[in-house]
Amino acid sequence: MEGAGARCACGGGRDPEVVCEKHLFKGRLPEPLFQLACSHNHCAFPVSRNELCVWNTATAQPLYLSGHHDSISALSFGNKINPLLVCSASHERVIVWNLDECTQKVQEGFTPRGIVIGTLLGMVLHIRFSPDDQQVAVCAGNQIYMLSAKNEVILAELDGHLAPVTAAEFCTWEKSMLISVSEDRTFKVWDYSTSQLIYQSGIIAAFPLLSLLIDEESKQIITGCAEGQSYKYI
Repeated sequence: MEGAGARCACGGGRDPEVVCEKHLFKGRLPEPLFQLACSHNHCAFPVSRNELCVWNTATAQPLYLSGHHDSISALSFGNKINPLLVCSASHERVIVWNLDECTQKVQEGFTPRGIVIGTLLGMVLHIRFSPDDQQVAVCAGNQIYMLSAKNEVILAELDGHLAPVTAAEFCTWEKSMLISVSEDRTFKVWDYSTSQLIYQSGIIAAFPLLSLLIDEESKQIITGCAEGQSYKYI
């Protein structure tokens, strides 16, 4: 990994419309395997296959977190600022890190540790905190595991997709509702408190669905597929 000072495309000018490179991090992973998560004044990314870096843009200080043995395949920040949580996942474990506690441990000269909330769930493609940061939705293989964010407990298993689940998002205006998309080219709506499937779409694209966005203002969902097309649903 390398760090560098600010560089501007215009040769060092101060034009506000010009994008400046403030810091450069060079990881040791191929670009298709590079995971990135951003929240508030932080961004998180692996600097090696199993070491995580959380960069604080306000203080320009990196925090290095080690706890995985396999490659980190998914990252997500929590929704609350105090405390700010980040979750990292690999094939062998899912870890939640309290960034305030981890920073304090480093300042005291200790190695920061996270809380392992899941083990051996399979290839994790996506993780997402619930709105209150009490649970974590983990998309591993064809299933979605609802895990406690505080200890290693599987609260629910949502099983119904026929191919790997690629994304899941919580519906903030409906309690206990989760929406997921999959390589099987469908999306599903779940009540994760009861593990019940509420709605399932038909096949809506010729290519796997890879991304999902919930528009809270219009109460619509937008999915994106591998072909580069997006689809909106009310």
